[in-house]
Amino acid sequence: MPPADYQILAGPAGGRAVVITEAASAVALAVAARLAGDGHLVLMGARRTDVCEGLASRLRSDGAAAFAAYLDLADPASINRFVESAGYLVGAVDVLVTAAGLADGSWVGAQHLAAQVIPPMIENQRGDVVLISPELVGPSLPGAKRMLDTWVLGLQAEFVGTGVRASIIRSGEDIVNLAVPRSTSVPEILKKATLPSISALN
Repeated sequence: MPPADYQILAGPAGGRAVVITEAASAVALAVAARLAGDGHLVLMGARRTDVCEGLASRLRSDGAAAFAAYLDLADPASINRFVESAGYLVGAVDVLVTAAGLADGSWVGAQHLAAQVIPPMIENQRGDVVLISPELVGPSLPGAKRMLDTWVLGLQAEFVGTGVRASIIRSGEDIVNLAVPRSTSVPEILKKATLPSISALN
């Protein structure tokens, strides 16, 4: 746990607090690089913290606000520690980008983490939950795509009138690019574009 006098790390003015899980995957790293480059405060969570911190360090050297912390979505205790760390590092989470449906048990963990960060979004009447389709990240459970669709539909129903949105990043010809607004309003955050190739981050 960080010391009692630890200060929340301040991102660029107008930026939003973004948490990305399964962040050592190529697509999650690309999302992190894009959002940090757009001026948002980004916290990457993964078991491969060396990979995430490597990118975070390079982003910080370019003036961005990006950080990494250990997260194992198959371990409830790890999820709880990560959420606590996020509170110190970025404050209230405005945007959650998470992968789900992987074969290592992270499906339940992703929902457990979301259940902890979504209520403050609803209370603040703004936020975004973005689900990364599992085939973009790694081996997935049978029926994972259907479960993901069911989850996002449930979230969208829950979020009606709250100012919070739920969306999916899918594979295919139109891999989408996150365009998270820097204002206090929450317009559509998904636009057709191409995520930067992870090779471009080297």
